[in-house]
Amino acid sequence: KEMRLCPLFREIFPSSMIVAPFKNVMKSVLNQGKKENISLGVVPGGFSEAVFSNSASNTEYAYLKGRTGFVQLAIEAGVPILPIYQFGISDLYRTPKTLRGLRARIAQRIAWPMVLWFGRWLTNQPLLGPDQFVYTVVGKPFQTSSYTTADVNRAHDDYCNHLKSFYNEYKTIFNTSS
Repeated sequence: KEMRLCPLFREIFPSSMIVAPFKNVMKSVLNQGKKENISLGVVPGGFSEAVFSNSASNTEYAYLKGRTGFVQLAIEAGVPILPIYQFGISDLYRTPKTLRGLRARIAQRIAWPMVLWFGRWLTNQPLLGPDQFVYTVVGKPFQTSSYTTADVNRAHDDYCNHLKSFYNEYKTIFNTSS
């Protein structure tokens, strides 16, 4: 059930260790990672964030409400969550404004991105100018060791607050005003 089985995926990313987003697969990677020093990256916002990309000037979106699975997985595996945020990524491409909310809900439900994106000259070339950059910032790990699986909702709320404070700490440095 690896993503490399998707048509053209293994040709585009031949050395990737991208795996299917199923709980049992991710648990297996986390268990293997403890032995072989491998980390698991999860993007919980996914399609909804892509649909709302560039929907408002100087606004960043992180869709985590109700997405507790990654927190539960970290608690069960006994690993911290390392927040990583890319400032300026919402400015790389444009997406149509038509029915954004509906497209985001449908995309999450059917697990297929309902995003028609375009860059410079309606191509896939990013819209970044010579003085624009995308900054990747790695935050302090959010420790999950003090939580149990019964505390998933509280841990999720605490993680969201952790992420907000991390974002607020860096947003002015990277010229993001919201």
